[in-house]
Amino acid sequence: MIETQLEVLYLAGLLLMVDCICCFIAGYRKNPTLGAVAGGGTAGALALVLLTRMVPFPMAALASIAVGAVIAWMKVKALSPVEVTHG
Repeated sequence: MIETQLEVLYLAGLLLMVDCICCFIAGYRKNPTLGAVAGGGTAGALALVLLTRMVPFPMAALASIAVGAVIAWMKVKALSPVEVTHG
């Protein structure tokens, strides 16, 4: 049990470190899409840490990937310009 918790914390720490790097690059290049992807990674890391307390690790890993992908997709869709068609 302790090994799994340490592994989860290690993976979550790596995800958060990658997110910090992505946010730094997004801010430097003024690229909001990369920032949205980094936000999805943060959500995935938090989901991984929280879900491992309730479900087995492989299921928590898959669920955290799904949560991160959905959050990143929603943020990218919110940042994309809206196409207006005039009839």
